[in-house]
Amino acid sequence: MVEKYSIRTIITSICLAFSVGLSAQMPFQTRETAKTLPHKHFEISVIQPTRYGVGKKTELMANPFIIWKHPNLGVKHLWYHKKPAKSDKFLSSRGIYFSTLHTANYPTMSLKFIQNRNIRNYIPAYSEIPQIIALKNELRISTLLKRSTSCEPSNFVITYRLGIQNAFEFGNNTFVPINQYILYRETEIYKDTFIWYTGFDIDGRITNKINFIADLDFYAANFKVNDWSVEHKAFIYWNAGRKKRLLFDLGYKVAIGSLNNKLRFFIFPVFDVLFLFKPGGRQKGLFENGVYDPYEDRPD
Repeated sequence: MVEKYSIRTIITSICLAFSVGLSAQMPFQTRETAKTLPHKHFEISVIQPTRYGVGKKTELMANPFIIWKHPNLGVKHLWYHKKPAKSDKFLSSRGIYFSTLHTANYPTMSLKFIQNRNIRNYIPAYSEIPQIIALKNELRISTLLKRSTSCEPSNFVITYRLGIQNAFEFGNNTFVPINQYILYRETEIYKDTFIWYTGFDIDGRITNKINFIADLDFYAANFKVNDWSVEHKAFIYWNAGRKKRLLFDLGYKVAIGSLNNKLRFFIFPVFDVLFLFKPGGRQKGLFENGVYDPYEDRPD
């Protein structure tokens, strides 16, 4: 009886030691998932758009550097959230997030910047670039592959994406779409067509301060699939600050597909630096039925 009690005590002690470490786990990055940034959380990014959490279900994003190709303005809204439960059923025990993402971009400035500086002869100097407003609407669904236990934190958030991009042109236009694969998504939409895309993303933990993201997407120009692209990126992001305020991203992106009936391949690095700001005070409602929601950050 004493021996059995001792073994049980040892197991319980080990689990308690692991559960203490759960609070030190680095929260998942929500940029590529269906979850929005928590209320009043502010994320400044060097390359990606800066984000701000408004309420519990809305996230605003903006990028003042309009010569870059990322969205200048955007909003993501969480329409449905089923929190994890104790049940062993796959969906109910892991939670579901359903959201939509809507962004607007002004690529004219970026194209003129490339033209004026004659960067690798992408755009002829005599081309007249119109005023362009590019729009994107995207559906996202996220869930957990591995829920948290008393000994281990939750892991592996998988996200499904389905979206469409199109653009509106104003003014004179003698601009010929750039025959360069690196600018595929930003130029193909100027040909009186649209781009639709679908793909998956997985976000997982490596250590308590290092997480990873990997995705695989398929892009196509209109439903006839005149031009297409298969793209994959993977990177790790790690916490370099004592108070979980500074993150570094480092990885790669690979793309292969057709453009103007030519098969193209491209690979380039992915990197970024993120600064995180969180409101002070203790947060409440992070634990439901004893199960930790991996998207909600814990108090410091």
